[in-house]
Amino acid sequence: QPGPQPQPQSSRSIDPAQIPRPAALPESAAVTSEVEHLNSRDLIGRVPPGAKSPYCCQDDGNASPRYLRFTMNTLLETHDHMQEPNVPMTAILQPLAPLAPGEVPVPVVDASEHGPPRCQRCRAYMNP
Repeated sequence: QPGPQPQPQSSRSIDPAQIPRPAALPESAAVTSEVEHLNSRDLIGRVPPGAKSPYCCQDDGNASPRYLRFTMNTLLETHDHMQEPNVPMTAILQPLAPLAPGEVPVPVVDASEHGPPRCQRCRAYMNP
């Protein structure tokens, strides 16, 4: 008598192509094969490119969606609105995400031989 059949192992990774996107997206946010070139500040007030969309983002002061992506594109107006549907606000951080072709690495400050500046009172590191 044959024993129970082994269950196929499910992949724990999520395929971004299977994540539904809102239907009323502007054409610039739709998934295409054409590489979209943009500056990180161009994304203020816009829906970021899809996770699988080919885009090239130049850092001009804001984090690229390649490094920081939120589960909600806009914040709800009040804390009460946030509690009503129990919608969690989550961020996906990928500080070491690989660069797309044509992207420039994030600028790094040279802290010299003394290291990064620190607070004299609590010894926390300060962002230069």
